[in-house]
Amino acid sequence: MTESLLIVTECNIVNNTVVLQPSMTLNSIREFKDLVINLFPGQNTYLTKESDSNESLIKSTTDKTKFLHVIENGNTL
Repeated sequence: MTESLLIVTECNIVNNTVVLQPSMTLNSIREFKDLVINLFPGQNTYLTKESDSNESLIKSTTDKTKFLHVIENGNTL
């Protein structure tokens, strides 16, 4: 049984409400990079997280209406 590396949820802000899409399990950093590139085409992105946490957010520097919530299984990012 292969353990997923990441659990990723796309979050959209619509009328000041956060709308969550179904979570995805990703098994490689390549899958994760492809998702970020496709979700934020041509945009600069950044990762933010608290120290000692396995959760992080991927955000765009220009599009404030969507972000990714990421849960890591191990040190993958």
